[in-house]
Amino acid sequence: MKKRTITAPVLPPYQNKDLADLPGEEWKDLPGLEGYGMISNLGRIKRLSYELTNSVGQTSVFAERIQAQKINRTFNNFKQDFKQHFNSRIQVGKVTHSISVGRVMYYCFVEQFDLSDRSLYVTYKDGNGLNVIPDNLVLVDLSGLQQRIMQADRKDLHFGHSEENQKVFSQLGRDVNIKKVSQYNMEGHYLHTYESLSQAAEAVGATISAISAATKKKALTAVGYIWRLGSSKKNVAVRNIHKAIRRTKGAPVSQYDLEGRRIATYYNMSQAAEVLGLERKVISDAVNGRVLVTASSVWRKGEAETIDTSREQRSLSLRKGYTVSQYDLEGNKVRTFTNSKEAASFINVQTERINAMAIRDDLLLKGYIWRYGEEPQLGAEELSIIRNNVAKPKTKDITQYDLKGKRLGYYPHITAASRETSVHAGGINGCVDGHKATAGGFIWRRGKGKAKLVLPVTPRPLGHKLSRKVIQYNLKGREIARYPSIKSASRALGIHNTTISAAIRGDNNTAGGFRWKKVE
Repeated sequence: MKKRTITAPVLPPYQNKDLADLPGEEWKDLPGLEGYGMISNLGRIKRLSYELTNSVGQTSVFAERIQAQKINRTFNNFKQDFKQHFNSRIQVGKVTHSISVGRVMYYCFVEQFDLSDRSLYVTYKDGNGLNVIPDNLVLVDLSGLQQRIMQADRKDLHFGHSEENQKVFSQLGRDVNIKKVSQYNMEGHYLHTYESLSQAAEAVGATISAISAATKKKALTAVGYIWRLGSSKKNVAVRNIHKAIRRTKGAPVSQYDLEGRRIATYYNMSQAAEVLGLERKVISDAVNGRVLVTASSVWRKGEAETIDTSREQRSLSLRKGYTVSQYDLEGNKVRTFTNSKEAASFINVQTERINAMAIRDDLLLKGYIWRYGEEPQLGAEELSIIRNNVAKPKTKDITQYDLKGKRLGYYPHITAASRETSVHAGGINGCVDGHKATAGGFIWRRGKGKAKLVLPVTPRPLGHKLSRKVIQYNLKGREIARYPSIKSASRALGIHNTTISAAIRGDNNTAGGFRWKKVE
């Protein structure tokens, strides 16, 4: 008699709390919660690890985790069933942030739109509110939403169930809730009035969010036209619109070598990003000084032939040894980044993940090998080890090493390792899967590892946190105090460390009523 094999049921993504990435999973920052939360293209919500210091200086550490999702159910009297959709929450400090999963999924993986605009709705092509994959999501206005409800036969025909009376009822609702939009050419001349955003978007081949933004004057135009709410046939004033467009499009950016000589000039940041195959944010960070050197180039607004790069040169000399290089599977260098943060921004991952992959010989990130430094070619022996390790099947057993690579223990699975060492299981899992370099002050690897790991050279010892000295000023610019790190300033003053970081980066003007700078 054959022995029955029992296969464990496959969990739907929203129920899978494993911190390891699922096959094909990609993560993006939650809008408004950057640095605290992320959402994946499979619909999972992750709260990132963070520290919180209270008013008396006590620090609490909150570990990274996959957030639970609640299924909200709305009863439909006509169909006598329920409409369902996902909702999740992330709490940071004492503030709880509610997340409409489908709405944020559309924003992150389909098209960005004004999340505060409650006249725009995200609905589901197949009618299943639990199917939040990007291809199943569609953005509509109230008119489009009502049409989809009627097409799905989920709404009663009012006024005696007469289709003729239903048209009257629908028109009444449209007059109250659905706003007409008018289209004007770039000279301000009236062209046409549409009954709704949906109708306008379909007619001109635009997205609803683009036209909505133009009607609210959050965008100047949409698909080459000016848009206004209502049905006025009067010409609209265009002088300020054209002035704003010239100001927006007429802000050239130039790329320079490290000696300050101009390499190229682009119409704007978007064009530079498109030509070079980069994210626009990468160019924006470089132009606005958040990143001094991007892939061996310096960026400035304008078209100057030469610029002063002394600040960038000094930064490079201070950061020497912190460079990170990307290699293909043949060991050839693809490009070198000034630091881990720049590399992480380039491929849209967390900085900690780059630092983790720079010491791995058993994992790839985005299909590439990563190492500190800028060697033109990886050695044959190192490549052979990496290829062999990457080809091995994943196992549940894991090995524990100290920070110098000496083997300390071997465990049948992560739960046993966590129980024996008191290191959080999520941290161990993140380490073995390449999301972080260490966990609990140890290195962790899958399988029964060798007695000694051969670790690549790192710019600072593993487990060492790079501190940035910071200066506190009053609002008049007078220096008040210096602190050895952001964390020490946070503990001393009871100001959240991320708030101080934001002030240093220039995202905020002040933190805790003070101005802040890092010591150069």
